[in-house]
Amino acid sequence: MSKNILIVLEEIIQGIPSGVVSVTENLIQGIYKKNNVSILTNNSHWIMNGKNNFRFIKKINKKKIKLYTYSELSYFLEKKAPKFFVKLCLFPFKILIFLFLVKRSYIFLKKNKIEIVINQNGGWPGGELNLAVSFASYLLNIKNILVIHNLSSYEKSFFSKYIHFRDRIYNKTASKIITVSKTCKLNLIKNTLLKNILVIKNGSQNFSKLKKLKINNLKKKFIIGYVGHIHERKGIEIIINAIKNTKNQIQFVIVGGGKKEYINKLEQMSYLQNVDILFVNLQKKPINFYNDFDTFVLPSKKFESFGLVVIEAMSCSKPVICSNFGGMKEIIVNNKNGLLFKKNNSLELRKKIFNLKNNKKLSKKLSKNAKLSYHKLY
Repeated sequence: MSKNILIVLEEIIQGIPSGVVSVTENLIQGIYKKNNVSILTNNSHWIMNGKNNFRFIKKINKKKIKLYTYSELSYFLEKKAPKFFVKLCLFPFKILIFLFLVKRSYIFLKKNKIEIVINQNGGWPGGELNLAVSFASYLLNIKNILVIHNLSSYEKSFFSKYIHFRDRIYNKTASKIITVSKTCKLNLIKNTLLKNILVIKNGSQNFSKLKKLKINNLKKKFIIGYVGHIHERKGIEIIINAIKNTKNQIQFVIVGGGKKEYINKLEQMSYLQNVDILFVNLQKKPINFYNDFDTFVLPSKKFESFGLVVIEAMSCSKPVICSNFGGMKEIIVNNKNGLLFKKNNSLELRKKIFNLKNNKKLSKKLSKNAKLSYHKLY
């Protein structure tokens, strides 16, 4: 029987496609034909700016909440005024803004006769719209599934029961609380007051069947690839340190977007370390980023609850090297379907890269097993 299903998405960072949106695309592909699926976003979400090229997300109805969240207002105003001044001016209105969000969410849910809410929460503690919709769903007795896609950004303390009001609200208002890895579940149990957390791992479409991204300026060298947000927590500088003085042998290709200051830092670092680096813009649609890579490396050092790009690379039969951190170590079995190295250890990563580069038999084994693991588990 067809259901009216609402998916809630909330992001503030502009123009950088996230894993949550990719997971949502896969989810919609599986449910939209038999259900009436729609999306509700915060006002500034990038999929609402007309540049969204996700095939299945484009097929369904999408609406903005038409009210800026406290976080959105802070983000935009801090570009024009000192952070302390913005917080001082906005803070008295924080609860009022949230109550307006609850009211708007309540009206939207009731008007559209929503029966199931899938609250896609990018991390923890997550966004105000996610919380407001959860609260409104509870008031309307609508089934509300909270999906947490990342680790907690705070730690449990003596004061948790007083300050973690969000956790208590979700415990009361969410029909189910789901996260994407055992690592993330253990982290949430340790650092939050959330209860009865289930684990359902992400899946991914087969990227080997998608259109291949044409990368210009590739050289006839061993190609190391990275795909995703260009951010300090992803540990991209660890790769640069690992392949210093290899300009004649290795090319490092980064497909992604991020802050210009950090990208400039990586470029300068590559120049000083004698590393051949190439930046390619991340496409706002599913596309085979991985085709030209000899190996895919994900060296994350913080907040990597799963690692969706890892299974995307595996679907393309690419040998994967990643840090033994977060949910990645649940995907990769060292020396079987990929290689693991100790988090933040560029020397160990260098050994893994050159072992793969110089050992064709190992590379073929990992490529084959990566594809088999993808089909069996994801």
